[in-house]
Amino acid sequence: MENFAREANLQPVDSFSGSALLKVTLLRREGVGKATEGSVEERVPLAFLKVICPSTQKTYFLRVDPETETAKQAWSQPSPATSVTGTKT
Repeated sequence: MENFAREANLQPVDSFSGSALLKVTLLRREGVGKATEGSVEERVPLAFLKVICPSTQKTYFLRVDPETETAKQAWSQPSPATSVTGTKT
């Protein structure tokens, strides 16, 4: 799963109690092929809380609200609808 963080170019923003808040902004292009006159690019901010299960040592990336500013704040959010499951580190 560390490959996920590296390949997605997730940047650490904050940490709290063994977890880390990671963020990235992606460009989403609508239209056909490469950037053309008719295509539209949109910036899509994403945020994940990286946690490690204390019993299995598996790493998980939980998607959180991109407006989240701290890892502690991310912990207090309701359970995310999506997560990227991990593997043992």
